[in-house]
Amino acid sequence: MDLKIGIIASFIVLLSACNSEESEKSQEVIVNNTLEPMVWLEGTWVDKTTFGFQQPPLFLHEKWTVYPDSISGIGYNVQGADTTVKERITIRVVNDKLTYVARPDNQAMITFTLTSSSSNTWVFENKANDFPQKLIYKQLPNDSLSVTLEGVQNTIERSIDLKYSRTK
Repeated sequence: MDLKIGIIASFIVLLSACNSEESEKSQEVIVNNTLEPMVWLEGTWVDKTTFGFQQPPLFLHEKWTVYPDSISGIGYNVQGADTTVKERITIRVVNDKLTYVARPDNQAMITFTLTSSSSNTWVFENKANDFPQKLIYKQLPNDSLSVTLEGVQNTIERSIDLKYSRTK
């Protein structure tokens, strides 16, 4: 009788563990072919912390606009009275995959494909790019946004974290 209870208890514990793993997996949402979960990006975002120590301070901006077939914007810097556009950026569906397209100033277009996402995080990758190979957009509370650039540059692993706040 004790052996039966032990086996049943072990089975219940094992079953609970499996259900727990399934719960964690079901919270991850792969968004392959719709822009809808990312429309919250619309607006102007500013990072005053990464290079805000410079004199005059250098503030990074991303300005996004939602269109029926894309979310498009620009990345630009403001330092004192000078504004410099650094890149044009677009998120759109290409071949049933959510794709991030960057067009840095005076450089070729770079495409990153969505590899994973959750309710507040989107990971885009292009392993062939020099740096970054991975872009991670994370929606944070209080109208905040984290953008992490990851990859290998000159054989050194790098990660750059940018923290934005919505301005408009």
